[in-house]
Amino acid sequence: MQKKTIKIAVNVGLLCAIEIVLSRFFSIATPIVKISFAFIPIALTGMVYGAGWATLMAGTADFLGSLLFPIGPYFPGFTVTTALSGWVYGAVLKEKQGYLRIICATVVVSLLLHLTL
Repeated sequence: MQKKTIKIAVNVGLLCAIEIVLSRFFSIATPIVKISFAFIPIALTGMVYGAGWATLMAGTADFLGSLLFPIGPYFPGFTVTTALSGWVYGAVLKEKQGYLRIICATVVVSLLLHLTL
C-alpha cells in the first residue's frame, strides 16, 4: 500500500513541476489575459488520481510557482482558486470522461471560479 502511495506522490510531483513550467515559461501574457496550457496537468491529475490529489497538486504548484518565479506580490486567493479548479476537474472527470463532462468542467472552472473568484 505504501509503495503505491509513494508512486502516486512522485507522479503528482512530476505533474506539479510540469504545471509550473507550463504556467511560468510557456504562456503568453497580455495586459488583458494570460493564455496557457497549465490546466492540462491539473485536469490529468484529477482524471487519473481524483479530486484530493488534484486539489493538492494545483494549490502546491501555484504556491511554489509564485514563490520561485514571482510576477507580482503573492495573493492567496489565486492559490485557492487554482486549488478549487483542481477539485472540480477531479470531481467531474474521475469516473467517466466524455465530451459533456469535459465541457461541464471547463465551464464551471472558467465561468464560476475564474470570473467570480
